Amino acid sequence: MLSIAVCDDEILECCRISGQVKRILQDMGIAHVLYEYHSGGELLRAARRFDIVLLDILMEGLDGMRTAELFREEPCREKAFPGEASCEKKPAG
Repeated sequence: MLSIAVCDDEILECCRISGQVKRILQDMGIAHVLYEYHSGGELLRAARRFDIVLLDILMEGLDGMRTAELFREEPCREKAFPGEASCEKKPAG
């Protein structure tokens, strides 16, 4: 089952995005669970692993870019940010 986090400080926008993702995945027959978060801090406190994280960049307080940096620093979290699809680091060179 696909685990997806949607993080946006604008509650209506978060609901809209979640609804669109849900409709698309249902139409495709993909089993999933969606989690909604309304701040970067709320997402970081979640004791969950995600296959995909949809993250608003322009949030009040802890913005999306800083949230992504902090999320990446946590060991063994599944990640879906640009350029990084798992906890494993590519060897240098």
